[in-house]
Amino acid sequence: MPGAEKLIPEPGNPGVMIRQLFQLVLYELSLVTLPAYRESQAELRALRLPETRRTTQRIILP
Repeated sequence: MPGAEKLIPEPGNPGVMIRQLFQLVLYELSLVTLPAYRESQAELRALRLPETRRTTQRIILP
């Protein structure tokens, strides 16, 4: 979208640019330990790799 963002130099540090966003579409995805609905679930899916390259990944939550 035209005019959706603007780059301005950081005050006191003109070599660093600050990106200001004025129009955007924001998506959020987060896993929680206490879901709002009992039926909620999440799955971790692996890439399709040849059998010789498949590994098991475990996620340990606090």
